[in-house]
Amino acid sequence: ITRTHIAKALVEKNVVSRPQQAFDRFLKEGKRAFVKFEGLGLKETIEVIHNSKGFAVLAHPTRYDLSATNTRYLIELFASCGGDAVELPPPVDPLSTRQMIDRMIEQHHLAISIGSDFHGENMPWIKLG
Repeated sequence: ITRTHIAKALVEKNVVSRPQQAFDRFLKEGKRAFVKFEGLGLKETIEVIHNSKGFAVLAHPTRYDLSATNTRYLIELFASCGGDAVELPPPVDPLSTRQMIDRMIEQHHLAISIGSDFHGENMPWIKLG
């Protein structure tokens, strides 16, 4: 169960009218229902994905506000931990950024992923597929 599920339940119970209101009033950092996320490390996460017969994909690597050096490090670390694929940057990213990601994918023998970054029906501006 994630914060998105809780936000949806709060809408269904008429506590708030929109999911974003649930985040703003209750679920974001500093609010009374916020719980700090304590997840697994990268290597452990990839192991769980593989044990579930899934593929570990690094999503939108150019969207974390990292420098080019740190983006390369992230991809290198992901690959060294057993990651399978990296999502390609969107066409709006600079050509040099897209080429850097392409080189990193090739250098580390990773597969390519593309996607719509679908996070649920509560975000109608991002369609599945």
